[in-house]
Amino acid sequence: AYTFQDELNNVAITAPKRVTVYRNVAPEALARLLAASDWAVTSASSVAYEAATVGVGLAVAQYIPNQEKLYRFLTENELAIGLNDLQGDDLNVLTETLRSADPRPWVARQRRVFSPSAPALRRLFEKLALEQGVTLRAAQPD
Repeated sequence: AYTFQDELNNVAITAPKRVTVYRNVAPEALARLLAASDWAVTSASSVAYEAATVGVGLAVAQYIPNQEKLYRFLTENELAIGLNDLQGDDLNVLTETLRSADPRPWVARQRRVFSPSAPALRRLFEKLALEQGVTLRAAQPD
């Protein structure tokens, strides 16, 4: 559990743009929430993959050691803004991000990596499909 929840809620209250803090979101609601958002702030976890796939400005924090590789990948490739462990001064970075950063360049870079038409991602899924004997199909809108 995030130990700076009160401080994060304060950032949401004082942010220059509307900020809503969500926790424990049901999987079926997550994609809808992400698609309706300009920015997502999450740990460097599977939720960060989902946000990058949907295409939303992304800020990630690393809380535990097994998040280090994804955190580095996302931040070093400028797919997400790094917030370290989102404590202390990192909250100021978050506030400034919400105030001034344009999510569009971040989303454009994400689409080159996470888009279903991205060649490397497509090859990976084709390889997995071949190995597992499954058929790939295009996602269908709700």
